[in-house]
Amino acid sequence: MVTADVAVSVNTPDTEEDVLVVFNRVVGRAPDSRAVSGPDGELTFGELDAISDALAERLRAAGVSRDSPVALLLARGCAHIVGVVAVWKAGGAYVPVDPTHPQARRQQLLDDAQPDVVLTDAGESPNVRVDCPVLAVGPLRRPDRAAAVAAAVAAAKRPVDPGQLAYLIYTSGSTGTPKGVEVTRGSLAHLHAVNAVVLHPVLVEAMGQRQARVALSASFGFDASVNQMSWLLRGDTVVVVDDDTRRDSAAFVRFLHRQCIDVIDVTPSQLAVMLPLGLFDMVAPRGARAHSPRFVIVAGEALPQSLWDRLRTVASTRFFNLYGPTEATVYATAERMVAGPEGERPTIGRPVPGVHIYVVDQHGRVLTSDTAEGELWIGGPGVARGYRHRPDLTAQSFRADPERPGQRVYCSGDAVRRRPDGRLEYLGRTDSQVKVRGVRVEPGEVEAVLAGHPAVERVAVVSRRDANGNNRLVGYVVPAPNGNNAVVDRWRQVFDDIHHGSDGDGADDEVRGWRNSYDGAALPVADMSAWADETSRRIQALEPRRVLEIGVGSGMLLRRIAPSCERYVGTDISGVTLRALRHRLEQHPAPGVALQQAEATDFAAVSGERFDCVVMNSVVQYFPDQEYLTRVLLGALQLLEPGGHIFVGDVRHLGLVDTHYLDVARARIAAGTAVEERELVSRLRDGEAELLLAPGWFQQFAADHGVGRVRVAPKIADADNELTRFRFDVVLPRTPTVTRAAPVAWYDAATVTTDLLPDLLNRHERLGLRGVTHPAVHPHVPAVRHTEVDDRLPTRGWSPAELARFDRPVALSCSRGDADGRYDAVIGATVWEDVFGPAVAVIGPLHNTPSRAAAEPAELVDLLHAECAQRLPEVLRPAAFVVMDTLPLTGNGKLDLDSLPDPAESITDTTEPSDPPVTQTEIAVARIWADVLNVNCGGIGRADSFMRLGGDSLRATAMLGLVRRAYGVDLSLRQLLRATDLAAFSALIDTELLAGLDASELNELLTQVHPDTD
Repeated sequence: MVTADVAVSVNTPDTEEDVLVVFNRVVGRAPDSRAVSGPDGELTFGELDAISDALAERLRAAGVSRDSPVALLLARGCAHIVGVVAVWKAGGAYVPVDPTHPQARRQQLLDDAQPDVVLTDAGESPNVRVDCPVLAVGPLRRPDRAAAVAAAVAAAKRPVDPGQLAYLIYTSGSTGTPKGVEVTRGSLAHLHAVNAVVLHPVLVEAMGQRQARVALSASFGFDASVNQMSWLLRGDTVVVVDDDTRRDSAAFVRFLHRQCIDVIDVTPSQLAVMLPLGLFDMVAPRGARAHSPRFVIVAGEALPQSLWDRLRTVASTRFFNLYGPTEATVYATAERMVAGPEGERPTIGRPVPGVHIYVVDQHGRVLTSDTAEGELWIGGPGVARGYRHRPDLTAQSFRADPERPGQRVYCSGDAVRRRPDGRLEYLGRTDSQVKVRGVRVEPGEVEAVLAGHPAVERVAVVSRRDANGNNRLVGYVVPAPNGNNAVVDRWRQVFDDIHHGSDGDGADDEVRGWRNSYDGAALPVADMSAWADETSRRIQALEPRRVLEIGVGSGMLLRRIAPSCERYVGTDISGVTLRALRHRLEQHPAPGVALQQAEATDFAAVSGERFDCVVMNSVVQYFPDQEYLTRVLLGALQLLEPGGHIFVGDVRHLGLVDTHYLDVARARIAAGTAVEERELVSRLRDGEAELLLAPGWFQQFAADHGVGRVRVAPKIADADNELTRFRFDVVLPRTPTVTRAAPVAWYDAATVTTDLLPDLLNRHERLGLRGVTHPAVHPHVPAVRHTEVDDRLPTRGWSPAELARFDRPVALSCSRGDADGRYDAVIGATVWEDVFGPAVAVIGPLHNTPSRAAAEPAELVDLLHAECAQRLPEVLRPAAFVVMDTLPLTGNGKLDLDSLPDPAESITDTTEPSDPPVTQTEIAVARIWADVLNVNCGGIGRADSFMRLGGDSLRATAMLGLVRRAYGVDLSLRQLLRATDLAAFSALIDTELLAGLDASELNELLTQVHPDTD
């Protein structure tokens, strides 16, 4: 039996009805009462019920049943709540996927959740890869009443098992991968039952029996949103707050007043910012009577003493401090904050009805003392099922209840102290997990992203408190050193990580790690298969019998080419990759195949052999520099038989790199300006860690080393992606050869129309086209060159794949290295036939110098901010980076946290920036920024960004408030984000001032605001 001081509360609610049973009762009682209001409209309870019934039928028709995960890729609004209710009615579990998160993050969640259906907004493309139906939540119109009644009756007859899933919400994962928490319908029913006992009576005490208006301000990917939606089960109106408003605290406060919101649920850090903005003022700024929230839930992170004391003095509002991890279904303990001696210190309260808790020591032994300190374990109906697809983590965090056979507890990792009165005080974490603005963050997940960047050798991400006591993440990074060995080792680690855990048998194992540079999403398997098929055809056209492949990887080419060869040797730097490939070959033996782990320059294992073909496909871009490539090619030439060839495939085209970067910029920056696009192109170019080559580099190599005439051909495949647009293949013969090709009828491609081309093919057996425009590349050329469209170039050409669709072979050449993507083609010639004549000398750079690490710390910081923006949600991105020569270690080799420098001293250098503030406004705003961010003002320059200096939405709100008081201008968070640097933001302030003042008034105002500036 559990003693009272161990399980404080044994007051389990009498009944815990399923949420849909409760919802149907509310609909029957008040069908015309307003249920939901949002940016996309309003719905009554009757409308919400009927529309969700209709959507539930569509979901069932698409295959949704018990436990089916349904991804909600929906904008904030009524449609999202319709989706949640519909999924429950269909028997499934909803999986919130925030459409504003980086594409790579969305894809990561979907890949793990493996939804049976994805719900999107009408007219919106999901822009993700899923292997399931995608349904659009159409206009929110009430369906036919008879059909809706029939659907409701049918749904009511379907039994609901409390053990079936209700939702799947992802939290940060220490291994670098977020983990999905599976919460059941029984746990959800328990949450409502607890609310009915703990929260609802206090709300009635505050405002009587009238319907309340509740703000839904949490992200749908944060479990606070579940509790905010649950007020529907009391019959209240849930008001969905749009993204721009909820992220801008000043706008949020105005929204609460304007919308007459009664109930809010916010984090302590957000509430601390909202209080000085007039949250509880009963008079609105313009004199109109304002409506202040009457019931406030504070949750998500530790409540500081100063805020606790301040809230206890607000007599007109009821406050609750709730505590609970996602794994315990929103909250497990509660404390009503009241004046009096018992409430002088912050506590997370006592367990709510039905929940029992244990305070345990480091060995998991239950501590019964009424002043015990230890880790908090939570039991009861709210304990989640576990982590999706993570049995190891589930077993680690969910254990058998020490005193209730057959039940489980969640081991929270939170350290608490039990007080004699049974209340709990939160002491912190027993591990490295932190809370940032109420969101659980595993620093290891952020570290995994940063460690994968080639410019980083070592990294540590830790939580630091700012001047206001709020947590923020700081990344301490050691740049990767110069030197070929370091570069090779870094790429070896990258490929080891990619293929770790692969046994080579999975359908996707061959294409692991192949991601596009637009949003980081994996390239489709079908596209990669077509790419590999065409590459193998090009190699097999050389009629190889004895092949050495340097960089064999997952064996995509080996599998296709080895069966027709006598001997096939594959080498690779990654032992992990080779182990997976060996396992595959054990299942599917290939005679004559041998695998060796070796660096590309190491030919010792094959020194006694001779080959007629050496293959290096999609590997030279990972070489440290062009000198390294020269060494590899010279070594390969020594192994070639007379008449043999070196095939260098998938070479990134230096001449098209800016075109590629611009294509990426336009994909990443929706409706971006030309300036924003050029800035991103510049950052991508400066941070390029791969080796890029012009076709002319190989021509120069051939001339220097007596190699035969080089053939250079653009990639060709049906799939249109960066692999086919911006890369090329090269064949280098071992010795010069003399061939006599059949005549070719040459035409300028600019003079050949689509209609004329078939006629020319009928007239000529071998038709040559010079300067063929690639339709996917040409549109970006004018912007890259900062010129107008060149009227001399056709706006519509042919991709290599389109020319290959004519019933003839085709030879291609990009040996001229045209930077606008033009190439030559001979329709009717075989792929490597020498029909193009001597190569034209190319003027311009032949190779780049891959970035080993950022040349300056500031450049490295910019690279890492950009990397995080592409792959992590905003709350997981470090507010600051500190570049160090080495990370300090303790005597036992662990990170010495006490020796890490204060980021406030490192975010900006104490030296004068190269572009210091110039105008009076810039100088004054730099001071405001420095005060808010707690950084050195002297290091802030005109090109610095508030967010890059360590800002976030909460600090931005505080800064905008200071600007408002100083200048009388009301700027929004959106305007700050659009003003990319100090100069632009200051100019925005000046523009707002000038709109209402003449020059003399402006000068007088500036003198008053900044009397100490010249």
